[in-house]
Amino acid sequence: MKSLKKKLYQKKFRLLWADGEEKGFILPFEKEMYKALEDVVYAGTTPANMYLVHLKPIHPPMKCYDRSEVISMAFKDCHLVRGKLKLLELESGPDKAGHGWVEKGGWVYDPTYMMKFKRSLYYEMFGVSDVQKIHRNELEKDEYYQRCLAGHIERLWLIMTIPILEERAAKEKNTKMMNELEIFKKKVNYDYKAIQNELFSMPAEVLAKTKPPKLL
Repeated sequence: MKSLKKKLYQKKFRLLWADGEEKGFILPFEKEMYKALEDVVYAGTTPANMYLVHLKPIHPPMKCYDRSEVISMAFKDCHLVRGKLKLLELESGPDKAGHGWVEKGGWVYDPTYMMKFKRSLYYEMFGVSDVQKIHRNELEKDEYYQRCLAGHIERLWLIMTIPILEERAAKEKNTKMMNELEIFKKKVNYDYKAIQNELFSMPAEVLAKTKPPKLL
């Protein structure tokens, strides 16, 4: 019975998607959104645009919460939203039905599909329930959020994240990501050996109090 429900829901989902694309109710994120994130730095170590565009494949489940938070940083008037999706419940079970996205001006910005949907269509397609919203004004009261918006750099922890980014770009032969990474490294004066030496010279008790950023 569950298998049949899942198949029927997926069929409905595909039909609604096709109709939504045809009517212009499902669109890629606009260039202006990415431009607004140019100076935002995720977790003090990663340019927000790079985090959204290039790092999606290595994210474990639930990263939609972090990614939607980053998307919200592109807009002055929006809501960060948490809820449950019937589609996820049918595919992965009720314990994994949670999802995060951003709503702005009647549109839903989904961090997994990297597309924006007309809100009414999105709610119907995905079977949205248990919705909780928080406005950008409230998000800005959080110190971590403020630091991301300000482009704050956690210099000592760059040696943990940048090698991961370099390895990923090289493995995928992603020249666009490589170029963006080189620009970022110059911008923050990245020097692996200098940072490493600085860490090694720090007293153990000081180093122990230094909190690493969120992992990629």
